[in-house]
Order: sequence, then C-alpha cells, then structure tokens
Amino acid sequence: LHKSISNEGYTAFVMAHDPKGTDYLFEHLKIMFDSIPAKLKPKVGFDNARELTFPELHSKISVSAAGSNEQISRKVGRTEQVNFLLLSEFAYYSYPEAT
Repeated sequence: LHKSISNEGYTAFVMAHDPKGTDYLFEHLKIMFDSIPAKLKPKVGFDNARELTFPELHSKISVSAAGSNEQISRKVGRTEQVNFLLLSEFAYYSYPEAT
C-alpha cells in the first residue's frame, strides 16, 4: 500500500486462492487505506471491489482470485507490469503451475 500511494507508476497485485479470500484481502486493504491521514492520501480514481487506483500517480493496487481452472489461471494478471506481487495462500491454488 505504501509504495502504491507514494511512487509514480507503481502497480501492486495481490492474488488470493479463492474469491472469498479476494474479498477479505481487499476489505483489509481498504481498512488500511482509510486509516491513512487525509493529508497523506493521494486522490483515488477507481475504488471498486477489486481495485484502488491513484490517477495522479499512475499507480494502482489490484486484488484478484487465482483461476478455478488451468486456462483461467494462465490469464489472471496478464498484460500488466507488476512491481509488487503477493500470492496469498499459494499452497491452496488449484493450478499453481499455471499461475
């Protein structure tokens, strides 16, 4: 979170092992962001169920679930340059070799 709100062009990507984990992780990310003093927070662009963007910094944090099948797992997070990657509960991914 800190690097995404304090660096230009920074992309953080968090992947959970299932959709419920995705919701949990994003909820806690929002709690952390909401606790930052207003004078330190960048302007928020998108703030939805899976992504926080900071347009003035060209930075963002995305949260997604690993795919439920091998084909989907190969597509999650593609076409993005990611500066920070967190694979939460990787041992529980359905298709870890495709991730």
